[in-house]
Amino acid sequence: MLTRIGVTGGIASGKSEACQHLKALGAEVLSADSIARQLTDSNPAIRKNIASLFGQGAYDGASGSLNREFVARQAFTDPGKLQALNAIVHPAVLKQIEAEILAMEKKTPARYIAIEAALMFESGLSKKVDYILAVLADERVRIERSRQRDHVSEEQVRLRMERQISSEELIEESDFILHNNDSMDEFKRKIAFFHAIFITLKPRTAKAHDDN
Repeated sequence: MLTRIGVTGGIASGKSEACQHLKALGAEVLSADSIARQLTDSNPAIRKNIASLFGQGAYDGASGSLNREFVARQAFTDPGKLQALNAIVHPAVLKQIEAEILAMEKKTPARYIAIEAALMFESGLSKKVDYILAVLADERVRIERSRQRDHVSEEQVRLRMERQISSEELIEESDFILHNNDSMDEFKRKIAFFHAIFITLKPRTAKAHDDN
């Protein structure tokens, strides 16, 4: 049985990069956000519910994929719609994650799996993992990274930050903390340190995972 390591953090904190480096060191990796993207594009029931919530503009007429900018603009300015969207997507994502983990356990030699999720606690995924690593970075660093990466304004970044769990809460609720304000070499050194810890950790029982 794979030990389940949840990897979370705020926008542009570096959680995706952390998982990439953990994978290079031998871990299995899943992204809750990637799974959510797949499901919102392909699952008929989810598509129907999202279109009903946000209107016809929720899906691109040409490609048929979710118009993420359109949906995000509404969701991040309307707490009610954001909550409704999460209620549509989160249960399906948790179910898919569980299925993929069980499939991996039958074939992988890895000792643990890192599961990346921005909404680790909000989605309930925190109850399905054994340990949680929070990747943190200073606000000014995250804003600049996000502006350069996503080509958005500082106001848009701050609006999204307001909808996410605070760094203080992450520190309180997580088992491990990785501060990502330094160079890439230092970041990789920290990842290697945590990898050395993670391969020694034992998973909970299957019953504990199922009960949560």
